[in-house]
Formats: sequence, C-alpha cells, structure tokens
Amino acid sequence: MKKATYQLKSREEKEQEVQDLMDSMYKKMEGYTANVGQVKEYLNFMSNFYKYSSRNQQLIQTQYPGAQGVGSFAFFKEKGFSVRKGEKGIKIFVPMQMKMFDRNGAMEHISYATEEEKKKIKSGEIYSVERTHFKLSSVFDITQTNAKASDYPSLFPNRIQEFKVENNDLREVKHVLENIADGRGIQLNTVDSLGAVKGNFTQYLNTDTNEIKKIINLNGKNTPSEEIQVFVHELAHERLHNYERLQNENKNGGSITYSTEVKELQAEMTSYIVCHHIGMDTEDFSLPYIANWTKNGDKIEDKIAVLKEVKDASSDLIEEINNDLDRSKNKDRSIENSYSVEKENKQQDYYTTNNAALSR
Repeated sequence: MKKATYQLKSREEKEQEVQDLMDSMYKKMEGYTANVGQVKEYLNFMSNFYKYSSRNQQLIQTQYPGAQGVGSFAFFKEKGFSVRKGEKGIKIFVPMQMKMFDRNGAMEHISYATEEEKKKIKSGEIYSVERTHFKLSSVFDITQTNAKASDYPSLFPNRIQEFKVENNDLREVKHVLENIADGRGIQLNTVDSLGAVKGNFTQYLNTDTNEIKKIINLNGKNTPSEEIQVFVHELAHERLHNYERLQNENKNGGSITYSTEVKELQAEMTSYIVCHHIGMDTEDFSLPYIANWTKNGDKIEDKIAVLKEVKDASSDLIEEINNDLDRSKNKDRSIENSYSVEKENKQQDYYTTNNAALSR
C-alpha cells in the first residue's frame, strides 16, 4: 500500500482555511445568543477554558462542542497518553515569536540575514525587534486520547470539577472574594436598607483626595449562596465598568458606551461563568436573566466585543480565586504539618520522661 504523504498547502489555501474558520466562528457566535440552551452551553464552556483567548475559545467550541481540555499531540505524549488513531485535530491560533531586522528600511526575518548582518544585529549596529506572529496549529481534546476520566485532574489541575458547595465551602469562597475586593480597594458593606435589591456597585470621585471611591453593598437578607452569586456579579461590574477603565479607554481613542442592559448582561454572564467554575449552580436565576437580554440583540451593538470582555473578566476572577484558594490550602497544610510535628514531639517527650522515671 502506498504511504500517504502530507500535502503542503499554498499560502492562498492557508488564508482560505483561516477565513473559513473565522466565518464559522462568527456565525456560531451569533447563534449563541439565540436561546437559553445555547447561552448555557457557551458559558459553561468558557468556565472550563478561561485561560484561552476569546478567539481560540470560539474556535475550539465551534469545531469540538463539549470539549473537556485540550493539548497538543506532544503535550499528551509527554504525559504518557496518546491521541487515538483517526482523530481530527482542533485548529487554534498559536503565538510564535519572530525576530525581524531592518534591511534598508524594510523589516526582514532573521533567517534571511547574511553572516555579516547577523554580526551587526548582535552588536546592535542593525536594528532588530521581536514580533508576535499567530499561526494555525492543531490541538486535541482529552476525550480524543486514551486517557481515562480519573486522569483528567492530573492533566488539567486548574479545573475545579468537584467543588462541593456546602456552608463551609461558601464561607471559604466568600473570604476569598473579600480578599479580592480588598486588593482592588473596594469598600464592602452589608446593609439591610436595599429592599429587594440583592446588591449594587457604586463609585464616586472623592474631591478631597481626588481618588475614586468604590463600594460594593450586599443585602444583609441574602442567603449564603445568593451572597456569592451577587458578590461576583458586583465584582464583575467593578472590573468591567469602573471609572478608571472608562477614562483610560477614552484617552486611547476608544469609548465604552454600553447601555445599562449590556452592562447587566456582562456582569451576570461573568457571575454565571465564575460560579459554574467553582461548582455552584446559579442557572435558575442567571439564565432567564441572560436570555431576556440576549433575545434583544438590537441592544448589543457588538456581540463579539461584549463576550470577549466577559471572557477576560471571568478569566481574571477565576485566576484570582484559584490562586487565593491554593494559598489557603497550602497554609492549612503548613499548619497541619506544624501541629503534627508538635504533637509528635510532645509524645516523644512523654515517652522519654516516663522511660526515665521507670529506669529510676
């Protein structure tokens, strides 16, 4: 049997492949705002792939719906697993660093430099710069390999899949969110004068100090689980719609002019994604709320931009929560180890003392 050979694609074919993927991605994205089921599917997906760029998230979901965790062929091989024969790769954009140098006013790749030019580049006589170039590469989902479900946590340890939402866990998460709010300079209040409002985020300019005062108010009547959901929602408002960001955007020639409806949509999407990531189901509240706004597509001028900001905000918050929980667990283990050593030393002292007494 004749061995199959890999057919190199022309530049035009590669460009067409990228365009086809992008067209498919945007079409799929438009569909995600059509109904509750599709919104839920996309937000759950975002909670699992929060470290990927918005563009790569959409590419993965478009080509392999329900993906659990992806890696390159080499990644899985290094971990001791193999991609099953016949599995089709998932195309994503991978950043590549390229060194360019100036040749008579035109930038060229370092590979085209002569020996003399390389010496001058090294000495600094010829200007050179590192640039990031994106190329299409293939990854595979863990379900396309021979890995078992029990192997998933070791391959993708940052995914919190079995977080039990009990009272003690909620208190721990609340403490983490308080640390995050404190780190952002947000004043946190628990008040009973909000009526039926679960919480809010406010900001104003302190004219005495010329500083922005940021406040999150939480309703004292909230249940423990409501408290987490609302807390994350308000932290999302602070991250996405704070005064400093508005000012910086305006300075850079951009503008954030989202309506209240879109801002609420973004905050609730972020809350849903983060809560889903830590194992807390807010579907009964979040999805009807989200679906209500996504049906009114005319109020969302740029769905892609809106969802990218949601992705960035939820990714940042998930990262902060994970890091704080890891620090807390390490601290607990350290205290536990210290206690064990202390206990062992006391037991040793007891036996030493009693043995000495017996010998007398």
